[in-house]
Amino acid sequence: MTINWTPAEYAAVEGIFFPEITERKEKVIKREIRFAYYTSADVAKSVLENKRIWMRNTQTMNDPSEIFYGEQLVGKLKQNTVWERFERALNLIQPSQADQTNFIFDVWARAMRYTTFISCVSEHEKEEDQNGRLSMWRAYGGRNGVALIFKAEAMSLDNENLGVQAMPVSYLSEDEFVKNFMNIVDRLEVSVSNNQINHNVFAALVARFLRLLVLCTKHPGFHEEREWRVIAQPIEKSTHFLERSIEIVRGTPQAVYKMIMEEQPGKGINDVDLHKLLEKIIIGPCDFPEISSEALLELMDKAGVQGGNGRIIVSGIPLRYF
Repeated sequence: MTINWTPAEYAAVEGIFFPEITERKEKVIKREIRFAYYTSADVAKSVLENKRIWMRNTQTMNDPSEIFYGEQLVGKLKQNTVWERFERALNLIQPSQADQTNFIFDVWARAMRYTTFISCVSEHEKEEDQNGRLSMWRAYGGRNGVALIFKAEAMSLDNENLGVQAMPVSYLSEDEFVKNFMNIVDRLEVSVSNNQINHNVFAALVARFLRLLVLCTKHPGFHEEREWRVIAQPIEKSTHFLERSIEIVRGTPQAVYKMIMEEQPGKGINDVDLHKLLEKIIIGPCDFPEISSEALLELMDKAGVQGGNGRIIVSGIPLRYF
């Protein structure tokens, strides 16, 4: 059964679990922080030609342990007394609310590795325009890395018609994760005491935000990535924004979902045009930067991506590959 909620109901629960989300999105707009999609030249060519950005299953990410880390933290959290407080607060909304929430979350957790698709980007500051970020060149793209630089608006993908959600990643140790959850329970208890909760949708919404907590928590050792994730669970919500296909990636056939970076006004899908959101491209350390620059500039022109002479930048980092 599909459970629908209003924007106000969603915002109320988001304010309990992620009160910093609105602030962080406003900060991105105010500081004109852009987002870098570090990838290979092959993928960059595909994005420009097809106006599609791939979302891959969480199991096939570069490091699947990134997702398992959040799972492990929630598992340990359930052994902590703060989880008992959490369940008591849930049951004050209505009897057995905690059981309902746990059931929905556990069902999702078992299926998560097979039904969740993600695309990842990194916050990009002005001072990184000339070179990109060394650690990201080393981690992504290999000998022919490319960074597609998107405008801040690209992370405003919260329209229900899109079926995706953009979330910043939190880099937390186990102790920090527990402390953060204690703050969540504090806010939940206040909301319950003020009777601000619609119990008809609450179990589903809380379970949804618990899984976002899993998906958007990483080990603090990754903090320099400053990652945001675009998350989709097509099994939960179908949308015209996502296109499913079977692809072979590094020899493994797999389902992928592709974000269609073109407006579809008749279907309520707006403001996602590639030519409006893509600002520039940085070519990473490679053997033939001038040739790559010329080719990608031609592809940008064909894709309708406008801008001045700075649309293509060649990174000045003298990184060598052996």
